[in-house]
Amino acid sequence: MKTPYLNYFCENLNNYVKTYKHQNAISRKEELSTLIQTLLHVQKNTPMIIGEAGVGKTDLVEGLAQMINNNSVPPLLTNYTIFSLQVGLLDQKMSDDSEDTQLGYFNYNLEQILKECKQNNDRIILFIDEFHTLMGANRHGGMDGSQLLKPSLARGELHLIGATTFDEFYEYVEPDRALQRRLDIINLAEPSKKQTLTILKNNLTTYYNHYNNIQCDDGILQLCIDLSIRYLTDRFLPDKAFDILDAAFAEAYINNHNQIQELDVETAIYRKTGIPLQNIANSLQPQIADLEQQLHKNILGQNEAISQIVKSIDMFFAGLNDASKPKDVFLFLGTTGVGKTEVAKTLAKILFGAEDNMVRFDMGEYTDKTAVNKLMGEHGQQGLLTAAIRRRPYCILLLDEIEKADSAVWDLLLSIIDDGEIKDSRGRLVDFTNSIIIMTSNLASETIKNKNAWERGSSDSPEEKKYRETLFRRMVNNDLKTVFRPEFVNRIPNKVIFNVLGKKEIVQISKKYIFKLIDRLKKQGIDFTISFDALDYLTDLGTDVDNGARPLQHVLDEEVTGYIAKQIVSNKNEFQKVKTVELTVSGSRPFKTEDESDLYGTRSFKFSARLTNLSPTEIVNRERLFDEASIQKMLQKHVDKPKIELNIKK
Repeated sequence: MKTPYLNYFCENLNNYVKTYKHQNAISRKEELSTLIQTLLHVQKNTPMIIGEAGVGKTDLVEGLAQMINNNSVPPLLTNYTIFSLQVGLLDQKMSDDSEDTQLGYFNYNLEQILKECKQNNDRIILFIDEFHTLMGANRHGGMDGSQLLKPSLARGELHLIGATTFDEFYEYVEPDRALQRRLDIINLAEPSKKQTLTILKNNLTTYYNHYNNIQCDDGILQLCIDLSIRYLTDRFLPDKAFDILDAAFAEAYINNHNQIQELDVETAIYRKTGIPLQNIANSLQPQIADLEQQLHKNILGQNEAISQIVKSIDMFFAGLNDASKPKDVFLFLGTTGVGKTEVAKTLAKILFGAEDNMVRFDMGEYTDKTAVNKLMGEHGQQGLLTAAIRRRPYCILLLDEIEKADSAVWDLLLSIIDDGEIKDSRGRLVDFTNSIIIMTSNLASETIKNKNAWERGSSDSPEEKKYRETLFRRMVNNDLKTVFRPEFVNRIPNKVIFNVLGKKEIVQISKKYIFKLIDRLKKQGIDFTISFDALDYLTDLGTDVDNGARPLQHVLDEEVTGYIAKQIVSNKNEFQKVKTVELTVSGSRPFKTEDESDLYGTRSFKFSARLTNLSPTEIVNRERLFDEASIQKMLQKHVDKPKIELNIKK
């Protein structure tokens, strides 16, 4: 058959796959079967493959060409040749017979190609990759190429396969309803990690031949997949895994390795992303051995909650959890400001390498019936949740104040918890199995605040303590079921209760805040110290069972840091000589009364500036403010009125 225009403007895929032993579609049998079935239809036999860049759309068509070469297709498709159209060449002049128009040679060349396809309709399949480029995308006015295609497709005169991405399809193709109804959509999802591993293994011979038989085992292939998912979040499998594998082979070749090492793969990631090698290595083996210690260091007063969290996370890293579900699912319960968000941030840093790997949603913004559409996407648009997890699959997913979300959002979460994945509005699977889901709620706050009150006076025997704890958790569960449906409450595996913060915990937390202030002032050449009475007053102001540690931060910012900042700015010349700022109080602590309603006494903060540095003794005394003896003294909120002795002279 004479097909000069096809030969000039297209690539013969049947010949191409003979030269390049194509293996990338070998694990996409279901999608290949769908493609073949569509081509066999009497009507609507034009498959349009839609998928993200790099998921294997072209590979799928090349896999079909290989099946045709191997006589592995149904009889109606044997002896077909697949020509891949190079759209970018259509503006070129092929011969002196080519007609020039105001659009150049584009339309004329395309007409000749379609003519040759129609003349050989029983032997030719035309494949148009980047199909949207025919729809006026990147064109300059005039008739777009799709207008030439529609008559032939309508009459069944043309075998055609198109491929494009979701964004381009919805922007350029979908608006043309006449064309769209003649297309049969095939959604090509990103291959799974297991499929990608098979694809990589089947292509190793190419790398062995190129890199002088440097070897690569399955563990390295899996590492390429895992690190590409973790760090190349804006790209898709298998393409990004191939990139890392190729770069790792090059590293091994440069370093004279006979076999690819983990370091070669990590270096390949470093060269593509700039992420330090140490961070990459740590992400592969999170330091979970001291996870509990690190959480205790950052979050104070929540020993039981931290122990429960660590125990559950240990189960996952020990391989005892279901790998088809999210790594872990928690519901954090407690009043505001007790450390729920801080725990999430700390887990993101320890388990996933950085606090930035926490994806947070304020569920107060998802209260109506459109909430699920916002999270999942609609009309082909990306959803906020699905897009975030696709970009950052290894993350802490924090859903703040989950009780405020619409009930349809709870149903969505149930599906994610059960299946570990969901489909977005484009039909693409979004994988949640690499994430830890943390929901927070202020429900049951009153029960949690009153826990100590109804425990008071009970026996301290282990049996009694266990009974009280069971009763307490049952009360919390009942509070949850006043808002959530029972099936939602029961399917959350870990309900973690955060304690109310009292004065003792606030003093401990104040140490962290105060020493942060000390570090900031040191950068200005100024030291800072605080007296016992000032710390006692500060923590009295900062203790609030309803708001946790947040009032303490507010008082420090407004009354202490803000005042010092104002003085530095207002008295810049004088402050250049200052070496130490000391915070004390004037006035007295509250005296004991029958109702003890006076919380603060007559105290107020007093600042003084010194031209000398703190002595070693003063530094030691500053540290001692936060020891157990000092804290116990501060817990005595009211003091006895001083006795007045009258000295009467005789």
